[in-house]
Amino acid sequence: PTGTKMVKDIVPGANGSNPQWLCAVGNKCYFTATTTAQGTELWVSDGTDAGTTLVKDVYSGTSSSTPILLTAFGSKVLFFAMDPDSELLPVIDATKPEKWLWITDGTAAGTTRIGDTPTKETGYDGLGGKIIVTKDLSKAFFIGYSADFNETLWITDGTIIGTKPIKDINPRLVTGSFAKTAPAAIEWMTLMGNKIIFRAETVSEVTKNTSLGLNGDIGSEIWVSDGTAAGTNWIGIDFAVGMTGAAPKPTQFAWTLPINDNLLLFRADDGVHDVEPCVLDLSKPFVALSNPKIVFDYNNW
Repeated sequence: PTGTKMVKDIVPGANGSNPQWLCAVGNKCYFTATTTAQGTELWVSDGTDAGTTLVKDVYSGTSSSTPILLTAFGSKVLFFAMDPDSELLPVIDATKPEKWLWITDGTAAGTTRIGDTPTKETGYDGLGGKIIVTKDLSKAFFIGYSADFNETLWITDGTIIGTKPIKDINPRLVTGSFAKTAPAAIEWMTLMGNKIIFRAETVSEVTKNTSLGLNGDIGSEIWVSDGTAAGTNWIGIDFAVGMTGAAPKPTQFAWTLPINDNLLLFRADDGVHDVEPCVLDLSKPFVALSNPKIVFDYNNW
């Protein structure tokens, strides 16, 4: 009790500053707080009153940049926030302001926007972070949007030039959309060393095998990425074989648990046993019915 106390009364008096998105980097904690003068902005604290300060008024004045997804990236922090550009020139919908990618080193001068893309904020079913930093801290994966590739996998090394889409995961051409191609519907991004495993919509333009699924479309299936276009691929196996009604059966790849940099436990539907515990080994070739595979059919009805 004696060591538990308020660090700073950011908004003096009875009103609160509503701190959120606490993110530890070294001996400091980054977070968002709301004040009358600046709105909701990025703050940092070293655990003392004097050392708890506004980092930068990203959207100057009383307007809020409302930072989200604060994620440690080495000695810096990645986050998404709104500024006049992302409010007035959104990528997806001209009527809906967006938050774009920023990085900070804890100083106003070192807090800069490095990406002109929003990320998925709703309808996301993965429990992990939405910015996935690799084990060697060299890069971070996230879901981004562009007029060329719609929703797809992006990467950043913390610089403007190094923030870009990796690959058009769902290259099917569409009409009546803000983008040329269809969304990837990425879910459950999971760190495996310096790679990530995730599930995404997998279409005939990718499988190039009309004997699979629905004329080559196999629905939501398992992908792996090392951060390069050549190293971002569907594993080559229709894990959830079969159809659900008139659509390919989705794998339901979820609840991922990495055991080490290569071995992953997860739940999925293999098309035969419904949803059961499964395992995948990145150090071995992907082979149908062997890797990945169901661990055990707990409910054999």
